[in-house]
Amino acid sequence: MFDRPEARTRHDAGPSARHGRPAPAEKNSPARTRQLAIAVVALRRHVHPGNGTERVRSRSRSQIARELGSALGFSESLTAAALAVLEHRGDIAVIEEGAIYLGPGQAHPDDAEITAHIRARITADGYRPGQALPLGLIAHDCQVPVAQVRRACRSLISTRHLQSLPNGPHGRGIYVREAPSEAPEPPAAGGRRQGGKT
Repeated sequence: MFDRPEARTRHDAGPSARHGRPAPAEKNSPARTRQLAIAVVALRRHVHPGNGTERVRSRSRSQIARELGSALGFSESLTAAALAVLEHRGDIAVIEEGAIYLGPGQAHPDDAEITAHIRARITADGYRPGQALPLGLIAHDCQVPVAQVRRACRSLISTRHLQSLPNGPHGRGIYVREAPSEAPEPPAAGGRRQGGKT
């Protein structure tokens, strides 16, 4: 008489529940967030070169998502969302040849020009040590989103040109790293250190 959710059987729940898969969750629900987190971890492990799997070689993002989703037991839409998260973070690159794993400090192929632009400005003293990197300005100059500039900074952080500071002088941001001193300061005249001890 009344359509109560608890009265539904497994066969009424839809095709994914009949095949042993959980029903898809709403887009912004906590269940969808958990599913996405699980898919991100599983996908990152699957694409990692150390696990013995070959690189996924397809022509389009939807084909890559479909192939990886079927290999891992996820839907195409969930796999596509997980690919987007990993690419946004700079853990993988989805290019014409397929999905490739990016190791720590390895630049995303789409970010090479941005990285070169920032590195050139640092070496030409356009950005001085201790200065916060103007991510919005760089994004405007390169005509890319700010998130892509952040991703491009990953390789410069690993090469110690930049550093990410949660509590920098101008707040949270990416800063040009201070140049390390070449040699320690010599002691003061008379063999005494500045603290007065010998």
